[in-house]
Amino acid sequence: MGLPPREMGDWEAVRPFVLDALYALPDQVWFATPDLRRILFSSKSFEDMYGIPLDELYRDPASPLALTDTDDTGEIARALVTGRTSRRPQEYEYTVYRPDGAERVLRLRTIPLLDDDGRMHMMAGVTEDVTERATAVAEAGRLNDLLTTILDSTTDAITLVDADDRIRYVNSTLRRIAGLGDGDYAGQPVDDVLPGRTELLRQLTQQVIADGRPRTLAWHQPVADRWLETTLTPADGGVLVVTEDRTEQRQAESRERKWIDVTHRAERLDALGQMAGGIAHDVGNLVRLVLSGLNEATEALQRGDDATAALADATHAAERSLAITHQLLAFSRGTAGPPHPVVLDSVITNLRPLIDRTMDSGIRVDLRLESRQAMVESDEARLEQMLLNLVTNARAALRDGGELTITTRRRPADQGAASPMLVELVVSDTGTGMPADVAQHAFEPFFTTNEVSGTGLGLSTVMATAVAAGGSARIDSTPGVGTSVIVEIPIVDDHPSERPSDLLLVDTFGPDSDATMEALEIAGYAVNRLTPSRIIGELDRNPGRYALVLLDPLLDGGAGVALLRQLRSLHPNTATVLLSGRTTHPDLAADPGVHFVRSPYGQTELLRAIRDAVGRS
Repeated sequence: MGLPPREMGDWEAVRPFVLDALYALPDQVWFATPDLRRILFSSKSFEDMYGIPLDELYRDPASPLALTDTDDTGEIARALVTGRTSRRPQEYEYTVYRPDGAERVLRLRTIPLLDDDGRMHMMAGVTEDVTERATAVAEAGRLNDLLTTILDSTTDAITLVDADDRIRYVNSTLRRIAGLGDGDYAGQPVDDVLPGRTELLRQLTQQVIADGRPRTLAWHQPVADRWLETTLTPADGGVLVVTEDRTEQRQAESRERKWIDVTHRAERLDALGQMAGGIAHDVGNLVRLVLSGLNEATEALQRGDDATAALADATHAAERSLAITHQLLAFSRGTAGPPHPVVLDSVITNLRPLIDRTMDSGIRVDLRLESRQAMVESDEARLEQMLLNLVTNARAALRDGGELTITTRRRPADQGAASPMLVELVVSDTGTGMPADVAQHAFEPFFTTNEVSGTGLGLSTVMATAVAAGGSARIDSTPGVGTSVIVEIPIVDDHPSERPSDLLLVDTFGPDSDATMEALEIAGYAVNRLTPSRIIGELDRNPGRYALVLLDPLLDGGAGVALLRQLRSLHPNTATVLLSGRTTHPDLAADPGVHFVRSPYGQTELLRAIRDAVGRS
C-alpha cells in the first residue's frame, strides 16, 4: 500500500505538521481496524460533535451509537457492513443527541483503505457536522410546502416556465381549469401540457425571457366566455405566468358605468326641466319678434316699400331661437367620447346660456375666464356635466339669491408633476355654505344632504372627471359665507406644434353654403370655399394648410360621396366633417377620419363638430 514516490511530493517535510492539521479541521477524521472494533486515531472534533471525551471513543468504539437516533442506528450498521464487504466508500446522515441536550445532524463518509493485494488494511472516515445546513434545508422545505399551499389555494392560475418553454411548476387552479391530472409535468413542453395557449401569450413569454421586462395582457377566452388578465414576470431564469379571471369585475364595472350613465342622463333631464320655464319665455319672445317682423314685411310689400330691414329682424330672431333649441339638443344628448385636448374656457363659454337659464332671477352669474385658452385632456360632455353639477349645487345653496362666480386661471404645478402648469377652475357661491363634517364627505358617491331629489353623485362625478384628466378637486366652505369648489387639472398641449388651421368648404351653390361660411368666419376660422372639382387640387398644392374639409355627401345627387372617397384615399390625414349628419356607406361611417354633424344643426353644433374633428385628427 502507498503512493508512488512521484505522487508523494515532499512527504517528509509535511509529516510533522499533519497531526496539527487534522486537529485543526472542524470535521472529525478517524481510522479504525477493518472490523471497526478498535479506533486507531480520531481528531478532537469528535468531542464537539458528540459532546463526550475522545477517550470514550478509544475505550468503546460503539459509544457514539448510544447517542444516535434509534431510527438511524440500523441504517448506520448496514452501511458499515456494506462498506466492509463492498470495499467501496459509503455516505449517510444521522442525528445524534448529545448529553447536554443539543441535537446535531452529522454526515459520515467511510473510505476502505486497501493494500496492494486488494485486502482491506483499515477503515478511514470523515464525519462532518451539517446541522446548520440540514436546518436550512428543512426550513426551505417547510417554506416550499407553505408556498405551494398558498399557490394552490389562490383562484389565479399559475405556471412557471423555463427559458426553453418547458413547465417547471403548475398550481392546482391551473390543473383544474386545464383538466390536468395530479402527475408531475415538470420538464414537459408548455404546448404539450397547455395546448390551448394562444400564440400571443407564447410570443409574450419569449419577449419576457429575452428582455427581462414584465408584460400584462387582458384577453377574452371565447369558449368559456371569460375575460382574463395574464401577467408575465421574469423569475429564476424563466417566466412566472399568472392568469386572473376578471369577468365578474368587468361585469360589475359595466353595471356601474350603466348606472352612472343613467344617473347623469337623469341629471341632465332634471336640469332641462329647471330651464324649461325660462327657455319657453325666451323662445316665445323670439317667436313674437319673428311674427312682428314678418307682419311688417308684409305691410311694406303691400305698400310697395322695401321689406329688407323687417325680414332681417325676423331672420335674426329666428336664428336666435334656433340657437337656443340646438343648445338644448346638444346638451340633452351629450355623451362622453375618448379623452382629447379640450379648451376649458370654450366649454364654459358655450355653456353660459344654459347656466344663465338654470339660475333664478336673484342670482348673478359672473365669468372670469383667465386661463388663456388652456387645454386639458378630457371630453366636452364630461366637462359640461361637471360644470352642470357644480352650478346646480350652487343654485341650491343660493336660495335667497346671491352671486355665482366661475373662474379659470393658470398656476404652476407642484415640483415633479407630469405637467408644469395646471388650470384651476373655481366655482364659488355666496350661499349657505356647509360645515366641515359635511364638506369632508361631499365627494363620496351617494352622499347627499338633499334627501328629496339628490342622487349623491354630483360632486363624486366632479371628482371622477378631475381625476380622469389627471387632476383633483377640493372644497373650501364656510357656513353662512359660501362655498368654493376648486378643480385643478394639468394643462396639456400648452405649446402645441404648428397644426393646420384653415378650413376647406365644399360649395353647394346655395344659401346653406353662405350661412355656413358666415358662421365659421364669425367663429374666427379662416375658410376657403371652392367648387367640388377644385378640392383635390387645392389639397395637393397646399399640403398641411387645411385642418379639415366640410362636405355635404348628398351634393349633386351623390357626387359628394365620390368626392369623399377621393379625399379619404388621397388625403387620409385631413379630417372630413359631413354636414348631412349621416352616410349610408358602412366603410365611410366607420372611418375615424370622418365626422358628422347631427341634423338639423345650428352654429353651436357645427362648431362643436369642427373642434372635435380638429382635436382628434
